[in-house]
Amino acid sequence: PEKNIICLKSANKKDAIRELVDFAAESGGYDGMTALQAVMERESHLSTGLGNKVALPHARIPGLPQPQVVIGLCDKPVSDYECLDNQPVEIIILIVSDESDHNRYLSILKSVSNNLLTNKPLIDKLISSRNQPERFISLLQE
Repeated sequence: PEKNIICLKSANKKDAIRELVDFAAESGGYDGMTALQAVMERESHLSTGLGNKVALPHARIPGLPQPQVVIGLCDKPVSDYECLDNQPVEIIILIVSDESDHNRYLSILKSVSNNLLTNKPLIDKLISSRNQPERFISLLQE
């Protein structure tokens, strides 16, 4: 799991998403530019800043061998993410999947939404442990 977690240095939405997608593409072995274009295209329709300090950028990408979930922990809150609650983002969870794998893509989005995004106490614990990788991972596995 720790290979799917990155500490993001960027302090604005576009750069944070770029940093996260670059990391994901490198670890997933696919074209980062194509992935970034797909994520930003999706983001242009409606911000994925869901509130509670969490954003969930996502996209379907042609030819992706398997779905990928990568968690970005922001060193500094990203204040221009356009969240529903107008609060800065501190955790960005990227989900990418093959464009033809619609059911799996929706299943992952639903799972992340149901199990994490609505659990504010867990989100607060994750944010407070972002510099403690072992604690962070153990919280995710609970």
